[in-house]
Amino acid sequence: MNKLEQTYQDFENLRRNYSNLGAMDTEPRVISEIIIEGFIIGNPRPIPHSSDGWQLYSSEEGSQEAARALQVSMTNLIKVLGQASFNDVRKFAEQNGFDYRT
Repeated sequence: MNKLEQTYQDFENLRRNYSNLGAMDTEPRVISEIIIEGFIIGNPRPIPHSSDGWQLYSSEEGSQEAARALQVSMTNLIKVLGQASFNDVRKFAEQNGFDYRT
């Protein structure tokens, strides 16, 4: 597993860790897909920093902590994506169902 795949797996594991706060729900998944695809195609999107931004269960204790952890992990993933070769990014996108064509 290369660094890009490992970093993405780390992000997904983090989402699983916060599933009790909605991190595995459709909304956070779509938000993360929009951020990743946007970066890949050259249309970067902001990374949410709040539980509302990630559409977590914001009234639940720990949701802000979860949002911060997701923000840090996604920021790291975007950094690793930016350092990866075109071929690695293309392979990553194909394997994970992300659109990489502009």
